[in-house]
This record gives sequence, structure tokens and C-alpha cells, in this order.
Amino acid sequence: PTKGTSGAAQQGSQGYETDQLVNQYLALHFGQQPEVVDETVRPHPGLPQGALNFPQRCADLVREMAQQHGARIGSEARALDLGCAVGGASFALANSFGHVTGIDFSHAFIAKACEIRDAPGRAISFSVPVEGTITRDDLVARISPDLDPSALNFLQGDACALPEASELGGRFDAVLMANLLCRLPEPTACLASLRRLVNTGGIVVTVSPFSWMEDFTRRDKWLQQGDRGSAGALEKVMHAHGFEQVHLADMPLLIREHERKYQYIVSSAAAFKKVE
Repeated sequence: PTKGTSGAAQQGSQGYETDQLVNQYLALHFGQQPEVVDETVRPHPGLPQGALNFPQRCADLVREMAQQHGARIGSEARALDLGCAVGGASFALANSFGHVTGIDFSHAFIAKACEIRDAPGRAISFSVPVEGTITRDDLVARISPDLDPSALNFLQGDACALPEASELGGRFDAVLMANLLCRLPEPTACLASLRRLVNTGGIVVTVSPFSWMEDFTRRDKWLQQGDRGSAGALEKVMHAHGFEQVHLADMPLLIREHERKYQYIVSSAAAFKKVE
């Protein structure tokens, strides 16, 4: 139920099919848990603990917003993880929502998420770069073996050309879009589709650093235009589609490049309730 994309996004998204990026995202999504974090984030004075376990914190925010604003949660509730990458937040959402669908444009990411879902014991093996040509290839993280694999569905798809809700099993009570918007060729097209995909009273959480790049998004498609910042533009677009903003805060994350170099990112986390 998907369509291809073109232009800048197609060019920019090609990097998300490499083994290097898959391993980097496995380390981000699963490698910052207490039992393995010392292997993926070098222990040092001033380590930013609040930036660890980003996908799990995103899922926690979705749950908190749903609880606070009356969206449905529980065994009959449905959540969509749009731009799910290797599935860290999807697995975390499955603790609060009975049906979780993860969609990503990267075939490699979706293949890995399905592999984790179906693996006995839910063990996740990955490697991380150390220095130069040195890597650590023996790292293993785990997710709960109690999760029902039938509750998780992963699909390769284009967030700018999403199918009808009926093709995805019905409308959703909660949607997470983590670090996705500024990697889309048509971010407003993606946002417009939420109106037909989300139940009234449902919650949408967007998390984005708004790091716009023409490799992914034509400049005239950026939410930021002139003196208008992306956060304000996002609220305006969502309001036009029947959503009221109910939360806005910073959410940091840490991505390993190698043992002594990391990307420290402070994303903007916003939540919206569908009121129309």
C-alpha cells in the first residue's frame, strides 16, 4: 500500500539502506539500555543521561499524552509509529497499545525491525565503530520476550503518500513521528494525511530537530520560511487539519559516531489532540 518518492528525498534516503546506518540506529534504539549502555556510550564525567534511550522516551511521551488528554490506550487501542526506523519506539509503544504499526521508507530498517520482532528471545546483535577500522561486533541488547509479535506490524512505505486507514487496519488512537519531518520531501503532505488516519480525540506526537537539508527536502517545502520558525509553522498546519497543540518541550538524544564522537541533538517535542 505504498508509493515511491522522488527527487531530493530519494537521493537523501539512499544512505538509510546501508549496514553502517542500520547498526548506528540499532545502537540508538536498543543499545542505550542499562545492561549495554557502557558499551555504546563511553562512560565519562558529564555524560548526558537525559539524552539516552530516545525511542523509549518518545513512546513514554505518547503514552503520557494519551493518558492526560483522554485518548484510548490498552489492548484495543491502535498506535502508528511513522518513520519507525529499526522499531525501538514501536516495541515500547506495544506496552501501552494493543496494536502497533511501524512504517519506514528504508527497506533495511523494516527488515531489521521484523527480524527483531520474530527472533527467539528478542535478542538484538549489532556492532559499533570504535576508532578508525576498529569495531565492536559482539554487542547484544534485548527487548521483552513477553511482547506479542502479532501486535506489531512493520511496513515499508512513504510517509508522504500514506494509504487509507482501512488499508492499515483502521484509524489510530496515537501517532508518533520521531525525527521524521525534516527528512521528508513533502512534510505538509504527511501532516495533512493525519486527519484521515487519527481518531477524534487521538494524539499525535512529533519530535524533530528541524534540521532542514536540501538533500531531503526542497527549500520551498521547509516548514521554516523566512523569519517563521518551524515549531510555530507546525502548530499552524496541524490546527488547519483539526488538531490542537497540547504540549511543547525539548527532547535531547545522543547518536554514536564512534567511541569518542557523538551527535548531541535537542529535538522539539510537540503533542497535538485531534478535536475535529
